[in-house]
Amino acid sequence: MDELRRDAAALAARVAGSLAGAAHSGHDASGAVRIDLDRAGRVTAVHVAASWRTALPADRLGAAVVEAFSDAATRRLAAWAEAATAPTPRAAWAEAATAPRATRAEAATAPTPPPAGALPAVSGPAGLAHPGELLALLDEVAAFVAAPPTQEAIGRSAHATVTVRSGDVVAVDVDPRWLARAECAEVAAELLRALNTAYRMLAELAAGADGLLRRLGLDPPADNGQSQEQR
Repeated sequence: MDELRRDAAALAARVAGSLAGAAHSGHDASGAVRIDLDRAGRVTAVHVAASWRTALPADRLGAAVVEAFSDAATRRLAAWAEAATAPTPRAAWAEAATAPRATRAEAATAPTPPPAGALPAVSGPAGLAHPGELLALLDEVAAFVAAPPTQEAIGRSAHATVTVRSGDVVAVDVDPRWLARAECAEVAAELLRALNTAYRMLAELAAGADGLLRRLGLDPPADNGQSQEQR
């Protein structure tokens, strides 16, 4: 079993390593927009080609950003799948399969299973000694499950609005009057500012959920993402 755990850990490390390298990039069909993602799937850079106005109409820029994000996300998932399905050494699996079972001495020291029908002992969350506090927390959990916080955030900058839903960029709107005179670098920077605003809002929502988990005595999931890169 220890060998299986080590092999699983090695697989997880290999997958994480494959996603920790160069940014995963995607383009829209016209090639006017490129999006870079970090290993957590968040946008770290937006690139708008200098000739984008000849490649697509101005009112299609937002859709092109969404399309480029989708392409980058697909490439990122493909890299993850390739790393996850890469061949693994068979020696560890063979050794684990043929390892001897626990000795009698180990079996003698194993915990005695509870009698049939017995309820397992449950430790309450840290800091909740009174049953009333535990009931109140359970009510809070029930409300959280019945109406979980939204995973959608709308980030706004001076001239752009970006909607991020469950980590995916699903809508982008840019002020057309400003867009008509803005340089491509200004457009890219404006889009990234709106995206970062949306990501901050999502992080605040996640922090509220993490606080509830900690009150339950559970560890919130680790954030494997990298900090946002301003470019």
